[in-house]
Amino acid sequence: MGRLAIIWVVLVAAVCAVAGANETRVVVRDQCPGKFCTFGPWVLEEKTRLVEAPMVGSAPVAVLPAGEAVTIVTGEVHAIPGEFRVHKAHGRYRAGDRLRVVSYIGGGEWMIEFAGSRYAEDLGFSPWGGVPGRRCEVREHCWGTLQEPFDWHFWAQIRTQDGTVGWNKRWGTQHSGTPFEVPE
Repeated sequence: MGRLAIIWVVLVAAVCAVAGANETRVVVRDQCPGKFCTFGPWVLEEKTRLVEAPMVGSAPVAVLPAGEAVTIVTGEVHAIPGEFRVHKAHGRYRAGDRLRVVSYIGGGEWMIEFAGSRYAEDLGFSPWGGVPGRRCEVREHCWGTLQEPFDWHFWAQIRTQDGTVGWNKRWGTQHSGTPFEVPE
């Protein structure tokens, strides 16, 4: 019976290791994803909960009302990268190349990893466009497709006017748009 239990434990551990092999989380610090995402003064459009650290389950710090003026100090994108497959030659890439998509920057630009380097690249679409953000739609400009959607969330570090500082998970794979507005 003991031998069977050991075999079972080893088998389960091996399956879990293989299943989690592609789920390497990446944290990109000091990033505000999206065309209109910037650090600095904002006004909250909805009630916002602040937590101590940029992670689910972190201790609560405060709940801020809609309409409160705040400062976005910095941000982090937490992601499980996806894969962009090149279908036709484009710049340094050849058909068949695979780019690791780390996060969205804005204006069609993504942070990618290729040949041991991490840099920005215009993939021709945004996570909010193209058949739910997986491909470009202007055929003559298309050179590849996001094969594996990436999972990502943006955490904003927020400072209130009274000096309270905390983090809020703003948006990501399941939510588009921004709950902030730039004050005039």
